[in-house]
This record gives sequence, C-alpha cells and structure tokens, in this order.
Amino acid sequence: MSPGLITAAVFTLLGIGLAAVLWVPTRAAAAGRLGPNDRWGIRMGATRRSPEVWQRAHRAAFIYIAAAPWIAGIALLGTIVLAVWVGEGGAIMMSLLGLCGQIFIGIFGTVFAVIASRDKR
Repeated sequence: MSPGLITAAVFTLLGIGLAAVLWVPTRAAAAGRLGPNDRWGIRMGATRRSPEVWQRAHRAAFIYIAAAPWIAGIALLGTIVLAVWVGEGGAIMMSLLGLCGQIFIGIFGTVFAVIASRDKR
C-alpha cells in the first residue's frame, strides 16, 4: 500500500474514533445515563455542580454531535470512492475533511453546551 493511502486510512480511522469519543458519552449524558463525573462528558464548573445543568448542556451539545456518525460514514465512503477514482490525493483530502468535520462539530457542540449551561445557573 502506498504512503498516501496509509495516510488517508489513518485520518479516516482518527475521524471514526473521534466520532465515537464525541457521540457515546454525549448521548449517554443527554439521556441521563451518565451523570456528572471527572472522565467523560463536557466538564466545567456549572455542569459538575448540578445534574440538571449537566443533562441540559449535553442535550444542547448532542443536537450537533448527533451528526458525528454520519460525518464519519460519509468520509469513509468518500475516501474509498476518491481513492479509486481520483487517487491518493483525493483520498487524503476526503479523509482529512472528515476529521476536520469531527473536530468542528465537537467544538460547535461544546460552545452550545456552554451557552445552555449559562442559561440554567
């Protein structure tokens, strides 16, 4: 396998892993199955003090983070298609876009969680 395809595979796997790290705890906290803790979820002073604020913040974040598996799936399929039709450059571009999409929605979800936690103090 060429170095370009290995790079695309690594970026794709990082995007899928980040999607899981974002989606699983946020969904559990939004559903009330994961309470305030020191390991998982959006941890800040306001969310740690109150279980209600914790859940509200994660519900606000999950509106955006719910797209994480979709972004990962589209990036995976797009990377495969571009690897076949365009070549290494297209595969690297698509896998990197998928990873950047995960980072973006993680940041975006966190911003809205902060806004939601401020409303409930």
